[in-house]
Amino acid sequence: MKKRIGLMILTVLVAIAAVVFLLRSSGRQAGVLGGPIAVFHKADSPNSTTATGSQSPLKESHHGSHHSADPTHATHSTTTGASKDSAGNPQQAELSPAAGAAQEDKAEDGGLSEEERAIQAIRCKVRGKITRDDKPAAGVKILLHDAFEAGEFTSTISDGQGTFRFDGLGHGTYVVTAQLKQAFAKGALARCDAEEKEIPVELEILKAGVRVTGTVSDHDGNPLAGAQLSIGRQDHPKDIRSKSLLPVPPDGRYEIWVPDGDLEYLVTAYAPGHQAELGTVPKNQSEVVLDFRLTRLNVVRGEVVGPKGLVVGIKVRARHQHPDGTAGSFFDMSDARGRFEIEFGDGKITLSAWSPTEGWAFKPLPPHRAGEDVERVLLELKPGRTITGTMRLQDGSRVPMAEVHFYCDAASFSGTVQADNQGDFAITQLPPGLVIHACPWHDKRPFTERYTEIPPEQNTLELVLHPLEE
Repeated sequence: MKKRIGLMILTVLVAIAAVVFLLRSSGRQAGVLGGPIAVFHKADSPNSTTATGSQSPLKESHHGSHHSADPTHATHSTTTGASKDSAGNPQQAELSPAAGAAQEDKAEDGGLSEEERAIQAIRCKVRGKITRDDKPAAGVKILLHDAFEAGEFTSTISDGQGTFRFDGLGHGTYVVTAQLKQAFAKGALARCDAEEKEIPVELEILKAGVRVTGTVSDHDGNPLAGAQLSIGRQDHPKDIRSKSLLPVPPDGRYEIWVPDGDLEYLVTAYAPGHQAELGTVPKNQSEVVLDFRLTRLNVVRGEVVGPKGLVVGIKVRARHQHPDGTAGSFFDMSDARGRFEIEFGDGKITLSAWSPTEGWAFKPLPPHRAGEDVERVLLELKPGRTITGTMRLQDGSRVPMAEVHFYCDAASFSGTVQADNQGDFAITQLPPGLVIHACPWHDKRPFTERYTEIPPEQNTLELVLHPLEE
């Protein structure tokens, strides 16, 4: 029943790549003002990362070179609460010293562009409400955590009206989750992408009849600092937006509850510097035990070079093939000096990078055993071919500003492009001679039916969008 998330078959690899795009889209959520307040400060770094299976529970691993994430960052994940003073008033959750230091370091970084500085200056608010049986739920602990980075959970308590709030969120995507006993609530994504944006969130407490217990530890059975659990279904892309994310207690033992019935739930265990693992909660069960033993990840470090020199802010992907034949994907963004750092499990990896302006790169590396790091890898970007196309609905009408996801399995990279007001799009700098797959996003069809294969000799494409139901 248990298997590794970062080591999965190709279809799951594609699904994981899809999450990166899906998380860029904010879901339709209603919310309210007022309620307890917690302040959350996130220092976004141009070289921060997320890695598949390592830390970012919601998407493919984005490993951080200097702190891990859905990939693997080395920050400690703890839960901090917004407590109340003697008068019963909510207190703000203060910025942690580590986060403050990180922000100061980044403020002194002269390598950031004006646009990057503007992004780092963005601050948003979450205004939410939690209900049970359509009635406000008071006294519920609400957690907020970065969707892609390792780090601390910020928490607050819903007030008598079931409302809660978080202030001071930096640019990025966050998971809002309720921490409950003998109950379950889907999580919600909050996307902070504009200054002073107010993000509405609604959470609903559901009955839960399945008790899931177990442990999260390293290979020797020791508890892992910063371990987390992601809970949800994965049978449809939009379910990615409603995963719950919870911290694992310091002793490594956990207890969670999920709804019973005909739905199958997936539980994913993450910890900084370790490969994530996936466990399945079968249908029609009342008690399930899932023990996770996470394997330490290796690290590969290198630089990305383009026609004009070192390339900053480009996604470098590591496709990982485990000795047992399964595969997964991790990635990092090159920093201000063009450097990247990615964590991966034992086995073979293939590094790749793609930029719509700089080009593409592809470099397979020999197999490595657990604990064997790789240093000084150089990725050189080369110019590539362009595929142009149009996005239409089933009735033939064009879809303005539609988004297209594409991937190249042979070169192990993927990306998204946006169509113009006429529904026309262009995917540039693709490797010549390799097959590309593309699909429309916000499409209700299963992953296997959404993608169109584009052979090397074809450079035009028409995609049909089957919109998601509201």
